Amino acid sequence: LAQSESSRPWFAVLNYMEAHRPLVPERHFREKVMTPAEVERSYEVDRSWTGMWEFTAGLREFSAEDLRVMQGTYDAALLELDGLFAQLLASLAAHGDLDNTVVILTSDHGELLGEKHMLDHQFSLHGALTNVPLVIRAPDRFAPGRETRPVSTRDLYPTVLELASIEVPGGGSERSSQSLFRPRESRARLSEYTAANTKTLKVLVDKHPGFDIEPFERQLRALRDGDAKFIWSSDGRHELYDLARDPGELHDRAEGDPASTQRMQEELDAFLAHLDGLGLQRDEAPVPSQEHREMLESLGYGVSGESEKHDRPKN
Repeated sequence: LAQSESSRPWFAVLNYMEAHRPLVPERHFREKVMTPAEVERSYEVDRSWTGMWEFTAGLREFSAEDLRVMQGTYDAALLELDGLFAQLLASLAAHGDLDNTVVILTSDHGELLGEKHMLDHQFSLHGALTNVPLVIRAPDRFAPGRETRPVSTRDLYPTVLELASIEVPGGGSERSSQSLFRPRESRARLSEYTAANTKTLKVLVDKHPGFDIEPFERQLRALRDGDAKFIWSSDGRHELYDLARDPGELHDRAEGDPASTQRMQEELDAFLAHLDGLGLQRDEAPVPSQEHREMLESLGYGVSGESEKHDRPKN
């Protein structure tokens, strides 16, 4: 920022990793959210990738105390992240740029911390993963306050372009995204889990020969419309929740309310047909270059190709 020309516009993306594995917040942040005993335990509890995946797969258990410690460690990491973000805002202010800069804080996913007997952020489209923060500071463009109408991180694309006085190519899609300057009172929103992490499944099979990975190889799509949330599964294990009465998604109503399940299935089909009409290739991920592959792996993201898929064990 100190070397930039103040008269020229600039764009930057900062990917904070504090609230992500390996979760190593400084001790004083842990002390703010945990008891002394929990702080000490937080340095001992197994938070390895394999341990979390084994818990999710039902191959091991964690005590209620260990889960509380994991949750506390995550909260401590969020506190550290808040402090670092405050430093960024202070730096912008010190350079005289804060009031002339659009600042957006959001996340690509949440984190499972024991919900549904799961840890990490795989194999699920439940609210612990799909509900993320979205904060925008744009002086003279957005008034301070909380937006109660339904929005999505997909809405950032048309919103940022509008803030920059750039027209959305092709006019945009009123169904898949909507400028946050004009949120609608009601709308359906889609989340997708298009493929299971084959690296995770391979680790589990290697450590537990004979483990059946089939229940975890499914694709998922979630459609939320008002208080109704429908989770479609490629293996037919669909789910339906009433978020007004059941915000934690603890009581699946799919079998008990077949009429509502069918209605949400039809709404999801119509939504996907609309996206298909836009020519979006949702299920075909681009093949990363070697440079991008090495960059992703340096951040801890394995990039598996078709040739690396692990054969399903026969039980």
